[in-house]
Amino acid sequence: MIRNRREKRVRYRSKREIVVCIDIGTTFSAVSMSILECGQPPRNSNIQEITRWPGQNVPSIKVPSIVWYNAEEVAKAFGSDDEDCLILEKIENEHWTPVVWWKLLIRPGHLQFLPALQEAIPGLPEHLDIKVEDVFRHYLAYIRSQIERHIIDSNANGREIWEDAKSHMTIVLTTPNGWEGITQHRMRQAAMDADLTKDGAKIKFVTEAEASILYLAQTGKIDGWLHRNNYIAMCDCGGGTIDITAYKVSASSSPGKLRLEEICYPRCCIAGSVFVNRMAEVWIRDRLKNTMFDDEVSIKRLLVSFEKSSKPSFDGEKPYVNLALGAYMTERAKDIHNGNLRISKKEMVTFFEPCRQAIIQGLEEIISIPDKPVKRIVFGGGFANSKYLFSEVRKWAETKGVEIARPDDPLEKSVTNGGIHWYLNSTIVGRMAKFHYGIEGDANFNPADPDMRGRETLVDMAGEKKVPYVFFVIVKKDTTISVDKEASAWFYRAFTDDCDKTVSLVLWAYRWGVPPKFMKKPGATKLDDGFLRICTVKGDLSKFYDASPYHESLNPDGKMFKYLQYEACLMLGDTEVRARLKWRSETSKKPIYCEASIGYD
Repeated sequence: MIRNRREKRVRYRSKREIVVCIDIGTTFSAVSMSILECGQPPRNSNIQEITRWPGQNVPSIKVPSIVWYNAEEVAKAFGSDDEDCLILEKIENEHWTPVVWWKLLIRPGHLQFLPALQEAIPGLPEHLDIKVEDVFRHYLAYIRSQIERHIIDSNANGREIWEDAKSHMTIVLTTPNGWEGITQHRMRQAAMDADLTKDGAKIKFVTEAEASILYLAQTGKIDGWLHRNNYIAMCDCGGGTIDITAYKVSASSSPGKLRLEEICYPRCCIAGSVFVNRMAEVWIRDRLKNTMFDDEVSIKRLLVSFEKSSKPSFDGEKPYVNLALGAYMTERAKDIHNGNLRISKKEMVTFFEPCRQAIIQGLEEIISIPDKPVKRIVFGGGFANSKYLFSEVRKWAETKGVEIARPDDPLEKSVTNGGIHWYLNSTIVGRMAKFHYGIEGDANFNPADPDMRGRETLVDMAGEKKVPYVFFVIVKKDTTISVDKEASAWFYRAFTDDCDKTVSLVLWAYRWGVPPKFMKKPGATKLDDGFLRICTVKGDLSKFYDASPYHESLNPDGKMFKYLQYEACLMLGDTEVRARLKWRSETSKKPIYCEASIGYD
């Protein structure tokens, strides 16, 4: 079982280990870590956070997710570096280019996107010949340098710890809901290129919402809701995304025994707090046009003030909020009063409205699940600090008879600390299938089957006619996938001695209702709408082939051949896909396994 393997690996490790959780946010990032000593059980009190980032005047858990590039496209500054006056001078004098919101550029293409916010995401600067993977790599390399500095500076034997464990660190990367497959692969590759680890298997993934609820469960703040058979939802409101996940408590909240099971597929909508900022920016630029404050320095200063003060403090009650302009003047047509840019309550509400609607729509879907009454919602994430947003969600909750809680623990560390808890303790025992999952394969041609007429056919090594592009469903949509159990499908294929024994199976997801038997229509060049390629499963069947008997007859080429009936076994209930292939001989009940690799295109 996956749970038992993880508990055994952590509790009985044979060498010192560093576990690091990195939360790359759209606007801010954070890092937590735990140093696990040989022969000692992990303790939650051992979790450390990086709170001293370069450039920061005031220590903080979070650091801006910004990278500055010079004219030669070299990453020269990161995070809070611009708070250092000397670096800020270089940024301005040498015209370094800031890259922001780059996390959203790696998002899966099928994610829900509010039309009102579609144009708000900036792309990479056109004059820079860089890819989003480059930005990830550069920023993660910066993160690695700060991990090293923190361990050495903040622990009595820090240098010894770092030198002893740096080569085999476990890295937990957090992602929004639904950022799977190819997105995880791109992030894993960036982490390896940044020298966080050379072993891709040491990089794990957990969703931000899952990490958040695990952290809050450890604090004891939601113990009153964590009773067996209760239903609870986590709404994680971040800078870029809104992530909502609902669980059934399948075991009590007693220490070390909490078990949660997803009851529906996790929601993710790109409607986080940055879009409030962007709508405010459009309004501010319009108001300050053709005034003495119509310059980038003034506008940037106002946007920082809006982000740090006006946005979180706005409660929807006061008639307006003020942004200090730095010069005493009044120009009512521009909403400038006594040296302040005045934003009316009506305008502020307009900035929040698309995000508010997205959150409430997602929560409406969660509480409407038949026979699974979700009446308790945990509200978290950096955006949850907004007084107005929380008050609006609470008003909605009261009309639905739903309880809502916003624990007062530092929300900035809930994801990274929760990621450490996730690694050390297997709390999630089941996840809900968001799509139909299946494997592409071939079927024996049956001329009597009307669905096979007009389709292309292939001839295998044994001379049998096959029809390709068959969708073999292994997990149906909206079913619970246990983290401990495999989903599988059987395949039947002929091989000769001189052919390659490596097989490649493509795992697909189908998004809509009932999946079709075939993945495309007769004569079509494209797959039907709704199919998403997840990954390719590869395995070497040589071990199976060597243990199998030859077929009694020869194939059409006069060669001896063997039929192999093997099973593709996939673990789909964890945060990443894992696979292996299984074969059982006719004379032995004991199966033979071979590991399979997961590849992403």
